[in-house]
Amino acid sequence: MHTIAESDANRKVRILLADDNAANRKKVRKMISNAGYYCDVAENDVDAVSSFGKKEYDLILMDGEMPILNGYDATRIIRKEETTRGVTMPVSVCGMIAGSGGEEALRCLEAGMDDTITKPLNRTSLLPCSRNGFVLNPPNYRGYTNTGFE
Repeated sequence: MHTIAESDANRKVRILLADDNAANRKKVRKMISNAGYYCDVAENDVDAVSSFGKKEYDLILMDGEMPILNGYDATRIIRKEETTRGVTMPVSVCGMIAGSGGEEALRCLEAGMDDTITKPLNRTSLLPCSRNGFVLNPPNYRGYTNTGFE
């Protein structure tokens, strides 16, 4: 398994966080930034789709239930755009869900997300898997332990 930081040694990893809750965005953005990654935020899924069209991301953390356009439909749009562009390595999308699995997790996977993570996120739960075989925790991060961020 590789860390997301190893995806390209010549550039800093960029993560898009799409969540309509300001407190969640602030908390998760800080965790991601403290890990040494760029973190762009989107307040809704329309903004997330727009950001995806403008920048290249290594990982998208996508809230499933957001205003205007839900995360499931936003992911479908992103996957369709990747197909149209002929992308050979699609961006990893991790659905942030309220429940611990079941129907909501299945909806994420059916929409084209690669994995799910249960909210509220914290330092030890921020371990989303991705299609590219990366994990968010870099082993050389100063606060890293085998259970996550400390």
